[in-house]
Amino acid sequence: MKVMRIIQLSDIHLVSSREALIKGRNPLHHLKCALNEAVNYNPDLILITGDICEDESRSGYKHLKEELSSLSNSITIALLPGNHDNPIIMNEVLAPYATIAPAEILLKGIRLIILSSHIDGRIEGVIEQSQIKWLNERLKDQTHKGSPLFIALHHPPLKIGDPFLDSVSLSNGDELLIFLKDIDELKAILFGHIHQYWISKISNKNKSYLLGCPSTLCSHKSRYTSLKPVENENDIGGLLIEIDNKGIFTHKLIRWQVKV
Repeated sequence: MKVMRIIQLSDIHLVSSREALIKGRNPLHHLKCALNEAVNYNPDLILITGDICEDESRSGYKHLKEELSSLSNSITIALLPGNHDNPIIMNEVLAPYATIAPAEILLKGIRLIILSSHIDGRIEGVIEQSQIKWLNERLKDQTHKGSPLFIALHHPPLKIGDPFLDSVSLSNGDELLIFLKDIDELKAILFGHIHQYWISKISNKNKSYLLGCPSTLCSHKSRYTSLKPVENENDIGGLLIEIDNKGIFTHKLIRWQVKV
């Protein structure tokens, strides 16, 4: 029996104007379609892994606030910033409606730690040492020892096989992975940024998963086989993550059609 269900969405790229197009698509309309799909799965939590607002505008974050406020109060919302975000404005607008990184969420016996890899004015990311210290303190806390653990951030913490995307990934990803490799409870690291589904495993004894999430707006085309999507390269999507009462988790790539 499944006891916990997470929907991960990513890279929604909202802008100030409701009608504006990004890459020929309306990001607000695409977000609405993504949330409509997400609620069909009756999630306990919706996680959005960054690049929320393309132009980093207050109005863009207000659009997300309006959409989140229409969801059931039973759904926990977790947000973290990407390179296309302004963390200060993001917090000012969305903090009443969501838990924003860096933060720890405890829900139905599951631990989700969300991190900020945002660097002002840069495409690549970093987990700053103050946040590494905070993460270390959270992981040393024995209160929730044995609880399944998920870590989420925007930038992939390792090379995924695309030269450009690898050049703008997490600059201290190796440090983070070494730091996490001996955490027995770690089930998966979840990230966005690459606009595509991607899967691998960490070289630790648990073989913890690394999962890249598609964008709700558009996919990145890639000539590299490690990033070839399982469906049409233009398909948008998200991830469904389910954890049962034994701590065993499964994930599923979900796709949907955008209604014009």
